[in-house]
Amino acid sequence: VPFALFGGSGNYASALFIAASKANALDKVEAELLDVVAASKKSPIFSQFIKDLSVPGKTRQKAVEVIFSEAGFSNVTKNFL
Repeated sequence: VPFALFGGSGNYASALFIAASKANALDKVEAELLDVVAASKKSPIFSQFIKDLSVPGKTRQKAVEVIFSEAGFSNVTKNFL
């Protein structure tokens, strides 16, 4: 990891960096995450869906798997999401 990160988000960021590095996919994972951010900005419905805790976790998990598999995202990014 290029520099130390702390807290919950730091732990996730570090784990993602390590997983992407091991898969030799840093650039691809970065691009995919930027695509997710752009999609959530472009579609308020999508943004609300992925944040909505009233939607059962299994439902969100399945939707994320289907959506991002169809989009051709790497396993590293799909597992992170």
